[in-house]
Amino acid sequence: MVWKICYYLHVYSLGGVDPRQFTIEITESVMMENSDEMIKKLEKIRAMGVHICLDDFGTGYSSLAYLHRLPIDAIKIDKSFVDAIPKDGTKAILLDTIIAMGKTLDIAVIAEGVEEEYQRDYLIRQGVPLLSGFSLLQVGE
Repeated sequence: MVWKICYYLHVYSLGGVDPRQFTIEITESVMMENSDEMIKKLEKIRAMGVHICLDDFGTGYSSLAYLHRLPIDAIKIDKSFVDAIPKDGTKAILLDTIIAMGKTLDIAVIAEGVEEEYQRDYLIRQGVPLLSGFSLLQVGE
């Protein structure tokens, strides 16, 4: 894996692309397979300037004990947590806990699957400005 990434970074650098412009997304399940070896590989990749994002965070594969050891720059909260945001604006306890954990560990938090205005508003109030979702920007806008 590392040699392939090095190869592609080299090719792109010949075209003047900075490795800091790249982000690799890795799922929790892949991260936790042989996690010590994966951490070593990701540390090498991150040392090249590539950002690493843990995708589908909260889907049940990660060990919270490992989270602070992972060489990651961001976590992407799984859509299932966004879907659980109440329309009435009351607390979404698990989501709020994930957000707080990311902030405490100084890891960027990204919310996936934001489809409704109330979800967007809730996440922004909780300090999550990085959102993705089909309804955030309609085609043609």
